[in-house]
Amino acid sequence: MCWVRRNSSSMKAGVFSLEACIKADPLWALPARGLLAQHAVLLETDAQRHRNQTLLDRARDKRERALGLVVEKLQQGALTPAMLDADSQVILREVFAGSDAVAAAWCAEIDDLVHDKRHYRAVVLVLRLRTERLLELGLSEDEVRDEARLLLGGLLPGSALRLVWTVYTTEALSSELDARLTQWALSGESCCLMPPKAGESVGPGARAAALR
Repeated sequence: MCWVRRNSSSMKAGVFSLEACIKADPLWALPARGLLAQHAVLLETDAQRHRNQTLLDRARDKRERALGLVVEKLQQGALTPAMLDADSQVILREVFAGSDAVAAAWCAEIDDLVHDKRHYRAVVLVLRLRTERLLELGLSEDEVRDEARLLLGGLLPGSALRLVWTVYTTEALSSELDARLTQWALSGESCCLMPPKAGESVGPGARAAALR
């Protein structure tokens, strides 16, 4: 009985801590409420679980709309080098250097992204993928993107927006984005994790469909 009481007390303390995180910084709503949804036993009543799910859906919707703004900024080339610690940069470089499917990689940020009165830290990972090599490896673009998103998520706080943008080496980028990424590659900027090789990147002038 004592163990049950202590366990119940610990669960309540855990829920209180997560709610306190959300109250202190609403950007933690999605990861915190997602955790509560995965461990529904932490919530004592159906009403609490329903409330958490409703707020989780709302937080997810806000995050998706903010990511839409990130995509717009990305296509405009409105990026700065990502402020990552040295260990995170090493991890990203080593992972993508060991992937035959990745031809080039950059990690960037969008300064002071504001959406719905919230200030986000937005980090974007841009990956150039070798079309033929993907086919040879039996990998899809989505699989590469999902793995990269998980990797990036492990290096960033849960409150940060993170976007993995993939484009084939046979596709073009917008002129603004192409110019920004090329500049970083030529200057040796550390945010260029893997510089493109000659002949593996095409120039600007992509149709909108090529950017999806």
